[in-house]
Amino acid sequence: MKSFKNLQIESRTGMYLTPKYNDFEHNKYGTTSYLHTALMVNYNLSRKVPGLQISMTTLLKKPLSDEPIPLKYIANRVNMFYTALVINYSVSPTKFKKTQASKSN
Repeated sequence: MKSFKNLQIESRTGMYLTPKYNDFEHNKYGTTSYLHTALMVNYNLSRKVPGLQISMTTLLKKPLSDEPIPLKYIANRVNMFYTALVINYSVSPTKFKKTQASKSN
């Protein structure tokens, strides 16, 4: 993981070698061998906007073989690209209580 002032970047990768997809004795879920890579980026804006944080996650799963897989195993294919952007904003409970108390007076 690499960290800067308000930015954190983390990446992970792995290669998963599995037996043949139709060898259920050794490969329970029938998945093929694949490469999995994840990239996570977090940016904390709390100094500029208190309570604001932005996170992005990107995942990539690619099969290691071009071997065709029968359609009955389609649920176990490992060809995926996924990206998510999350914006979190939290309100400090102490600041919120003070604001609510001053409004009620």
